[in-house]
Amino acid sequence: MLVAFALAAMLPLPPAAAQPATVPFERPVTAIVDGVVRPGEYAGSFTDPVTGIAVSWVHDDVNLSVGFVSPGTGWAGIGFGPEGILMDGSNIIIGYVLGAATVISDEYGVGLNHIADIGLGGRDDILERAGSEASGRTTLEFRIPLDSGDAYDIALRTGKTFSLLLAYHDTADDLITLHTSASAGSFILERDPNRIPTRRASLGLEGLGEPREAANVTLVARLLGDDGLPLVSAVLDFFVNTSVGGGFLGAVDTDAQGVARLNYTFLSPGPFRFVARFEGDFEYVPAEANTTLVAARSTGPSVLSTGDLAVRALIFATLTGVASVYAFVVIQILLIRRVGVAPRRTRGRRRGSKADRG
Repeated sequence: MLVAFALAAMLPLPPAAAQPATVPFERPVTAIVDGVVRPGEYAGSFTDPVTGIAVSWVHDDVNLSVGFVSPGTGWAGIGFGPEGILMDGSNIIIGYVLGAATVISDEYGVGLNHIADIGLGGRDDILERAGSEASGRTTLEFRIPLDSGDAYDIALRTGKTFSLLLAYHDTADDLITLHTSASAGSFILERDPNRIPTRRASLGLEGLGEPREAANVTLVARLLGDDGLPLVSAVLDFFVNTSVGGGFLGAVDTDAQGVARLNYTFLSPGPFRFVARFEGDFEYVPAEANTTLVAARSTGPSVLSTGDLAVRALIFATLTGVASVYAFVVIQILLIRRVGVAPRRTRGRRRGSKADRG
C-alpha cells in the first residue's frame, strides 16, 4: 500500500480552479515519449500556480499523452478522477528518476491511499513511459488509453469534466514519502471538431404518482450510454401534449445515475402525453422517449375552474375601477365646462346693456 500521494486528500488543498484546464485534441499526435518536454511538442500546456509543476498534454480521441516537470528531484505524480473527487477512484500516474532508472507506476486511489493496479487484480495500462532529471527538476512522460477497459482506470471521455491532482516531493525517490506540495483542480478533454456523433443512447420515461386532476406526478427520465453506463450532466427537455394543446415544461440535467426528474400538476382530467428529449452531443445522436398518463377527475373543486373564477374576479374588479375613474373624469369635464361658459354669457349681456344706454 502506497501513501505518498494519498495523504494529499487528508490535507487542506486549494479549491479547484473556476475554469477547468483543457486537454487539446490533435491528430496525429507528434509528442514523443522520451523523457524530455520540448517547447511546442505538446498542443497544450500550463504551469500549476500552487505546486509549480508544468504540465503539457494532448489527446487524439484514443490515447492521452502527458509530459510534466516538477520543481524537485524526488517523486512526482498526476491523478485523473471523477469530478469533485480528490483521491478515491482516481487513476494516478506516479514515478521518479533515480540515476539511469525511471520508475512510473499505474495506481488507483482507494480511500486515502493509492495502490498499484496490478496489486488490485488490474493491469498496468501505461503504453509508453520515460523520465529524466536535470537542473534540479524531474521530467516524467507517459501515454495511456483514454479508456483502457481496466476496472482500476477511469474512462476519460471528451466533453466531460474530471478532477486533476498534482503533487511532488523535493528529494525523495520513492512512492511512499509524503508530498512537499500538492494541488487539486479539474480538466476537460477537447472534442474532435470533425467527429460526427454515431453512438446511440437509451432514454426511458415514466411517471411516478397518482395521475389525478389537481394532483402531482414526478416525471422520471433515465439516460444511458451504449455501454450501459449513465450519461451524467446531460440536458433533457420535457414536453407535454394534451387534448387542448401542450408545450415545453422545462430542462433538467441528469444526475450521477443518468436520471432527470420534473414535477407536474394536472389541471384537468384526461390523457396527457409527456415527452423527454435528449438533443445529442458530439458522441451521441438525439434520443426521445414518451409516456401517456390519464388523469382521473378530482372529487374536489377543479383547479382549472378555481383559477378561472379568480381570473374573472380580477378582470371584473379591474374593469369596475376603470369605469369609476372614467365616470369621475367625465363629471369633472362637465363641471369645468359649465363654470367656464356661464361667466362669458354674463359679460356679454353687460356689454350690450351699456351700448343701449349710450
